[in-house]
Amino acid sequence: MNNVSTTLGTRLKTARKSKNWRQEDLSDRSGVKQSTISKIERDIQKTSTEVVKLAHALKVSAIWLSDGIGPMYTEIDKNTPEVEEDCMLYQYFDPRCIKGSYFNSKDKPSCDTLSVSSRTLAGLGVAADDAIAYVQDDESGGMTLAHGDEGVIDSSQTEPELNNGRLFAIASGHRVIVRRITVNSIGGLLVSSDSSDKSRFPDELFTALDRQQLNIIGRLCWSSGRK
Repeated sequence: MNNVSTTLGTRLKTARKSKNWRQEDLSDRSGVKQSTISKIERDIQKTSTEVVKLAHALKVSAIWLSDGIGPMYTEIDKNTPEVEEDCMLYQYFDPRCIKGSYFNSKDKPSCDTLSVSSRTLAGLGVAADDAIAYVQDDESGGMTLAHGDEGVIDSSQTEPELNNGRLFAIASGHRVIVRRITVNSIGGLLVSSDSSDKSRFPDELFTALDRQQLNIIGRLCWSSGRK
């Protein structure tokens, strides 16, 4: 059934609500700014070049989302696997990770890998050479990331100013942790977990001078969790 009488914003909201996602969830999964999603859903922004990314994240037909033509889900979307999962991603501390600090180390053991399709990476706008696997190993993610959730880090995105308030991966000791980084008006960084248990996972404030202490390895652009 065609839905040409509805707006892009209405269709986007319908698809998002069908997955019980918040706008922030869709933003983190698609790589599209939450402010852009909000403008689209409120019909302030009538068109968008980000439709393909949004449709891919929501697993709906791009032409349905863009123009209201055809079904929301196609038979291919429902029944056909995306693409062979042909990109093997390594974690940051794995000696096989070319972006990691232990690349080619003979003493560091290998970590679990993550297999992701090239189509998924393309939809996220992440080059395979920049992609790093991530596995959540504690409860600091709150309702965003559960223990054991897997994700993809884009190592080309290390500047919080370009993705203010988004989730970033930080090398901390011999672990990688994910925290939400917010830039304040004087260049400082608020680094916070999504957990409500701030006694275990406290927020940290870094001034413009000491923010260099943070080893930001990239932005978490996708996860299998409840984003």
